[in-house]
Amino acid sequence: MWARADRTARMWVEVARTPDFRRAVTVPGPVLTAETHHTGRADLHGLPSGQEHFYRVHLEDPDRHGVVGEALTGRPVTAPRHRTDVRFLRSGDMVGQGFGAGSTATS
Repeated sequence: MWARADRTARMWVEVARTPDFRRAVTVPGPVLTAETHHTGRADLHGLPSGQEHFYRVHLEDPDRHGVVGEALTGRPVTAPRHRTDVRFLRSGDMVGQGFGAGSTATS
């Protein structure tokens, strides 16, 4: 799991098999600092294959225990154990960079 903060913060990730987070496992992440551009990741190991999981990422003030920002949540699905049909979609947006149809270059 990746996270980005707007200031120095400790990252925490909760992972559960159900959306009510009963029996969730908490994984400590790194302290996100200016040196890491306030980004960091926590690796999640041992998740069962081919199943939906639920996560919450909390960012906590490292100097004031208990001061926590709003949690971000998600529902990833782990890759299947056996080879099956897997589809990938890749997309890009170059228009936002000024290279799309109708954009003009100026010198």
